[in-house]
Amino acid sequence: MLEDGRRFDWSIIEEAGKAHGFDLALALQASHRLLLIGDQSQLPPYNFERFETLFREPPRILNALKMGAQFAPGLIDRAFMNLDANGQIKFSDSCSEWLPMVQFFAELFLRATKSTVAGVSIAQQLKFQHRMHPEIAKLVSECFYKGRLKTHPDAIKRFSEEPPPYSIVAGSWLPAAPVVFIDMPWVQQEKFAGGEEGGDGAPRYSNPTEIEAVGRVLSTIRSVDGVSCHVQVISPYRAQVRRIASAIGDRMRLGADLENLLAPEFDMDVGKRKGATVDEFQGSEADIIIASLVRNNDEKPGKGLGFLADPRRVNVLVSRARHKLVLIGSWNFMESRIDCSVEPNGEEELAHIARLIRFLKHGRQTGSVAVVPYSLTKGSLF
Repeated sequence: MLEDGRRFDWSIIEEAGKAHGFDLALALQASHRLLLIGDQSQLPPYNFERFETLFREPPRILNALKMGAQFAPGLIDRAFMNLDANGQIKFSDSCSEWLPMVQFFAELFLRATKSTVAGVSIAQQLKFQHRMHPEIAKLVSECFYKGRLKTHPDAIKRFSEEPPPYSIVAGSWLPAAPVVFIDMPWVQQEKFAGGEEGGDGAPRYSNPTEIEAVGRVLSTIRSVDGVSCHVQVISPYRAQVRRIASAIGDRMRLGADLENLLAPEFDMDVGKRKGATVDEFQGSEADIIIASLVRNNDEKPGKGLGFLADPRRVNVLVSRARHKLVLIGSWNFMESRIDCSVEPNGEEELAHIARLIRFLKHGRQTGSVAVVPYSLTKGSLF
């Protein structure tokens, strides 16, 4: 487009928070009017942490450029080769200027909130959501947006008047509440409790007991004739997603236990409906989300959460469901991670976990959240 000199009246960039500034450069140059839509409270651009670390260590970049010049000299600006002391200082200063470009949308939004046109800020947070059940939206709002996200009145009316696109087996142990937490035994407290497996310094964690719990949830859901329903299983860990997808596929092929998922209204063979990581599923949604949290260990408080320690990843995890959100994890383990000094409304590390637990506790009292001990989920599948 640049070679053709093409220009546009508007450049509209969706999911701008997921792109580096370097990737956005072409779209930003293509127009003098820009609309960027994104969410800096959800996942950052790919490999953000690596870029951030690299820009804070300019000598590593210069060494990489020197090595790269041996293999791809046409891609390396020779001006960066053999810089003198003054040149290296200037390069370090440039790295400091380039660093905000890694999270361009977040940086731009922060600066734009301080700029106004005709008395109106040029950066705005959307105030109303339309797609999530009000109770799920309330969880997301209170845990990650300081209560600023509201459900539009039209959506409140729709969710209260229209039946969900699925049903639950009569007399089932699975409650009808929009948010359900299936409480797995904590390995620190109960003998023979099934905790996480894997690790060894890499995020290859899985949890066989939670895989079985996923199957028990799926076995209680029934389709509504002629009404399409998207059911999705997600987890922060790819190893868990793969094992869940394999287990579901095996049981469906056998035509038993999960034969209800063969209904055309579910169509579990479309896309990644048998499982997706949280990172893969950002920007997508489903009528029912079953989320396997995986982590369940005996590490000391404040440790052992892995990916769940990242508020942006947990935000994505709990905000994908339209009608029903089922969280599978160990309540006592999650609660044990929080230092009693953490202020739920603050910005301390793991404050998002404190807010999540506080919301679930309050919802349990009001009936909008149901907590089911794993021992009450009858039957055995995987």
